[in-house]
Amino acid sequence: MAAAKGRLKRDDIDRFFDYGLDVASRTIMLVGDIEEYSVDQALMALHILSQSPGDITIRLATNGGCWYSGMALYDAICAGENHIRIIGTGNVMSMGGIILQAADERILTPNATLLVHYGSDWAGGHVKDLERRAMENKRTGVVMEDLFLDRIRVKHPEFTREQFKQKFSFDVYMSAQEAIDFGLADEILA
Repeated sequence: MAAAKGRLKRDDIDRFFDYGLDVASRTIMLVGDIEEYSVDQALMALHILSQSPGDITIRLATNGGCWYSGMALYDAICAGENHIRIIGTGNVMSMGGIILQAADERILTPNATLLVHYGSDWAGGHVKDLERRAMENKRTGVVMEDLFLDRIRVKHPEFTREQFKQKFSFDVYMSAQEAIDFGLADEILA
């Protein structure tokens, strides 16, 4: 991939931008739906940057997306050895809110909106398949509760699972400051 004497070729740099990666600033852009393709790009960019020491920044703006793809990225961020900062801009919603929780540093822009909810599923089919899908949705709901509760309890140790279920039984939109107050973000980008 690298040219002679360790220099990158223009084609290599262009390929990095295809991954939403700015090598110079060690920044990954994750904008749009969280789905297999966008997460694969982010994972590749994360892999490239994790080959060398230094902080990594992910700029995140999303309405959410696929649970399974998003959790693959969440796990990769948590498993990495680099310090990872996520800067949420505009919309950090649904799966985006979960991915935000994986970061060492969770930063929101002043007008960002965080959405926390249980997600939705439009399953159809045989009743046995629907029962299995319901069990899977219950399992992923508990995983989501645990992820958010771990972060909330840093700031509010007394916060219970029942309180979480009551507060987030429907869509909850938070401003950047509300997210910080609740323990779901660390700071507002100056």
